[in-house]
Amino acid sequence: MSISVREAAVDIVGKHVVNNINLLKSYKHLLLERIMDKGQSVRKKVFTIVNEVIIKIVAEWKLNINTSKKDEMRLLLIDVLASFINKMEDEAKMKETLVNSLKQVWFNKD
Repeated sequence: MSISVREAAVDIVGKHVVNNINLLKSYKHLLLERIMDKGQSVRKKVFTIVNEVIIKIVAEWKLNINTSKKDEMRLLLIDVLASFINKMEDEAKMKETLVNSLKQVWFNKD
């Protein structure tokens, strides 16, 4: 099974964004544009990346004691979630996974 050029590009950008969350501001719009891609594998790849980004932002937010940095991360998380939800097509499995991620982020006692 070969992957498309779009999927490979999304994968490369996504890995860099997940490893360096500060890149998210620069690449967020490029990733979110791919939510509407005609290829299901590309849409799933973006979904996986956004899911990883959500978890990474929350993990960094919990570790960081700098209030201004926490506020910046909180706003970034809200921005990513709002953009993602607004662009997401009606794919039940993806929505279910997103809801589970949000439950984990918001209701986890850690």
